[in-house]
Formats: sequence, C-alpha cells, structure tokens
Amino acid sequence: MKEILYIASAGGAGTTFLIEWLAQFTDTNDPYDRDRLKHTRRPLSNSRLAEWKVDGNPTPVNVRKSLYIFGNPEEACISHFRRGWASLHAKRTTGKKPEVENLDQLIEKKQDIFEFENHFDNWLKGSDYPIMFVRYEAMWENLDKIFEYAEVPHNYWDTFPEKRQRESKMKSLPEPVQQGIKEIYGDFSERTEKVDDVFVIKPKWYRHRILYRMKEFLT
Repeated sequence: MKEILYIASAGGAGTTFLIEWLAQFTDTNDPYDRDRLKHTRRPLSNSRLAEWKVDGNPTPVNVRKSLYIFGNPEEACISHFRRGWASLHAKRTTGKKPEVENLDQLIEKKQDIFEFENHFDNWLKGSDYPIMFVRYEAMWENLDKIFEYAEVPHNYWDTFPEKRQRESKMKSLPEPVQQGIKEIYGDFSERTEKVDDVFVIKPKWYRHRILYRMKEFLT
C-alpha cells in the first residue's frame, strides 16, 4: 500500500502547485483531486483510507503525515466564483449541492456555501497522523519548517518557486459586494488571523495517551 503525505485545504490556497512540487520528493495525494482527497471535509483515518475507492475502484493509501493549507476565506470565496467552479467545489467541501450560482445570490442568502470554518474546525480535530497547518499567505516565510516536516532534501530547498504577489480580488468588486462577503466571512477571517502561521496537531492516539498519563498522575 502506498504511503503518502496527505495535502489538503478548503480550496483557494495554492494547494495544487504545492502538491505538484512536493510530489517530486515523496508520494502524495493527486494534485488534481482525481483521488478525491484534496478537499475532504475532515482528515480521513488510515483505517478508512485503507478501503478508499474512487468511482468504485480501490485506491488504498496510508498517511504518514498531512499538510493542511488555510488562508483568507474572503479571497478564497472570490477565487472559486471567478474560476467558475464554485458549485462543484462547494459540493466537494460540504457534500451538498448549493442553491447559489453567483456572488450576488451568495450575498443575498448570506450563506457560506463552502463551509470554510466548519472545514477548518474538522481538520483541527485531527486524525491518526500528525497534521501541519500552514497559512498560505505566510507559506514562503516558513518554507524551512514545511520542508523539514515534509522531509524534502536540503539541496532542493532553494528550487521552490519564488513568491508572486497575490493581488486582492476584493478590491476589484463593487463596495456592496465587498461588504456582503465580509459579513459572511469576516468573523472567521478574524479568527484565523489570531492563530499561528504554522502549527502541528499531534495524532489523536498521542493526545489520548498524554491525557491518560495526566489523569493517572492526578489520581
């Protein structure tokens, strides 16, 4: 069974190009999501991945580590609509087909069809392997931590593509649209700004063992 570095996000966070680059050095999930792993609503356990199927075809994998990329949800939302795949992407991150087809309808319904915050919280709960969370906007300032974690050979570290300035798509939108998007995603955006740019969630079994030992010590 193939052992992989499982790289995921709720979308709009540079996940595809990161998978493509890291796949030079380790096995990963598919960068184009043909294995349906890049945007899963939660980190799938290895017991479930051992029986994973795509279109009825067995594609079992074992995860040794995972990377979860998060970023500004307002910009991610705009990106999905701009590229014309918002409805399809929302179904992948939530499992439900949205009743929204454009930004105007999104703002009218005041509905996060991608469930970005729920996606983030589900991944925060962890799984049976370590998960490194990385803020997209701070990725280039933390490449050493990412490469060390992903076990990229040191002599390839300086081959990573240089950071390109990502222009805000919000600024190109009419003020009422900007305000509507902020009303939907503002609270979550502020919440993510308060977390570290890079942090690691230990496997569930590890956390349970620590809690058990603490309980033993206190009783």
